[in-house]
Amino acid sequence: MHAPPLDDADLARAVEIARAAARTAGSYLIGTLGNTHVAYTKAPLDDVFDVDLESERIILSQLQAEFPTFGILSEEAGEQRQGAAYRWIVDPLDGSVNFQHGVPTFAVPIALASAEMVLAGVIYLPATAEEFVAIRGRGASRNGESIAVSPVTSLASAVVHIGELERMGPRQVSMRQLDELCGVAHRAKRIRLMGSSAVDLALVACGRADALIMHGGHPWDVDAGALLLREAGGSVSTVRYDDAALTVYSNGGIHAELLDALGAS
Repeated sequence: MHAPPLDDADLARAVEIARAAARTAGSYLIGTLGNTHVAYTKAPLDDVFDVDLESERIILSQLQAEFPTFGILSEEAGEQRQGAAYRWIVDPLDGSVNFQHGVPTFAVPIALASAEMVLAGVIYLPATAEEFVAIRGRGASRNGESIAVSPVTSLASAVVHIGELERMGPRQVSMRQLDELCGVAHRAKRIRLMGSSAVDLALVACGRADALIMHGGHPWDVDAGALLLREAGGSVSTVRYDDAALTVYSNGGIHAELLDALGAS
């Protein structure tokens, strides 16, 4: 369905509601950090915690109350009102395993998309009370102040974050991913694995890191952050294989060199 355009007032209101929902969920999460239990196991090595479900309930109740005709794509609740002109894309807790272990590296990302594109994104980091917001074509901000990617132009000076490796697929996929990362590790200044792609992307967008290498990823993991990064001046490209996909998010200045180091140029 081709979406009729949201006017500026409706888009601004939608962003404010997303910000409020993320902050409310973030306050709840901070109050329960490290105090959680498994509600059920979705797949091997993929547990759903009680806090995932409660954070999702908090967020979706606020979004749906204000925009009842919008669709939903949320990590735990799945897709609702398929075919709606607009939909919210929600991860109620990105970094669940960190959270379970009391590690404060986690985020609440919310994106708003039409059928054609992501229009806005909010990433809230409860542990530091940092709120990242992007609106397509209007730039990106952190706590109301404009942000931009780092000026680093050499991989040798770059801090590169990596996402989780494939663990359940064919061994050759995991080995290829390790080979790719070794190529980067030998050329980058530092490699980091944070355990939350939304945190990774927020840090690259504001210049605290220079790139993120991610294998796979769901819309709720990356849509808000990818828009944030682009609006902050960064670059995104995806390399597709027969059995997997590799996405590189960077400040732009090291993008070509990073792809070369991955053997994906």
